Amino acid sequence: MTENFVDLLANGDIEEFNRVVHSEGCDLTECDFQGLEIADADFSNLDISGCNFSETSLENVNFENCDLSTTIFSRANISNCSFIGANLNGTSFSNAQVTYCDFTDSDLSGCDFIETDLSDSDMSLALNMNKCRFDKFTVFPVAYPLTA
Repeated sequence: MTENFVDLLANGDIEEFNRVVHSEGCDLTECDFQGLEIADADFSNLDISGCNFSETSLENVNFENCDLSTTIFSRANISNCSFIGANLNGTSFSNAQVTYCDFTDSDLSGCDFIETDLSDSDMSLALNMNKCRFDKFTVFPVAYPLTA
């Protein structure tokens, strides 16, 4: 059944995808969305933990209040997405471009932001940023509070 969700996205049928995934009983855990171009999809309030969004282009995607724990966004291009209230525990954004995204009230415990461009994203009210992994190549948002 998970192949059907991926096929809907791959074929650009966003309206049908949004309708189907919000019906009862949809399981999107550990889906492989690698390499897809996804715009305007609504994953809000879903458990999509363990999914693979590596090398995926995500624009205007709603991840509000999602369980995204242990999800992989490595080498993804993520723009204008909402992660408000999301559980991102153990999620990898390594080598990703993450711009104009909102992380308000999201739990970033154990997130990997190695070599990640977070420019113009709002992380000012994100939770547990002190438990993230960054490196010297991480590009922080201009408003990022650098004090401990």
